[in-house]
Amino acid sequence: MNTLYYLTGTCSLAVHIMLNKLSIPYQLKLIKLLEGEGQTPEYKAVSPLGKVPVLDFEGERLREVSGILLTLAERHPDSQLLPEAGSQQRHQAYQWLSFVATELHCQFTPAFLPQRYTTGQELDEVKEASVQRLHQRFAILEQHFANQPFLIGEQLYCGDYYLYVVLSWMGRIGIDLSEYKSLWAYYQRMDALPEVVKTRAIERENMAA
Repeated sequence: MNTLYYLTGTCSLAVHIMLNKLSIPYQLKLIKLLEGEGQTPEYKAVSPLGKVPVLDFEGERLREVSGILLTLAERHPDSQLLPEAGSQQRHQAYQWLSFVATELHCQFTPAFLPQRYTTGQELDEVKEASVQRLHQRFAILEQHFANQPFLIGEQLYCGDYYLYVVLSWMGRIGIDLSEYKSLWAYYQRMDALPEVVKTRAIERENMAA
């Protein structure tokens, strides 16, 4: 059975959404990172860095959210969640997936855990600098979405799930996404997708169990 190692509130949600979009059978394995489960020898054998997501898929062990999304999209070409190989849109797909991973996702860690970046008393300064960098990148996205519904145009692709999840973290660092009209409309559009609604409901139910 395909198994997704996940934790609600993390980027593993993007992979979970895509599994439901593609109707891939799977089971969930909750890893309580805040309780140290990511650092156990058993889980380190699954993920040497002690992180989620990890997907055991068709006999392979896949790690890193971007790689997992690309693999699932490539294995299911009829889904059209990744443009044709060699096309300009395929390049754009890689470009924006990299942007989400390196220019957005990575900026949240200093905001969430500033103590990792300083041993002094500058925690607020570290967090504020991270938030300001995020605002700069949101301005780029705001302009980008002014003329198109999804990251690479009219067609939803796997990177959109990743961006949606990252945007869902905004309130946790005090950013009101509605300040960005086009970006907020994009987020609402993604939030209403059937696969997103279904996946969020599953994770809420699991948290309540």
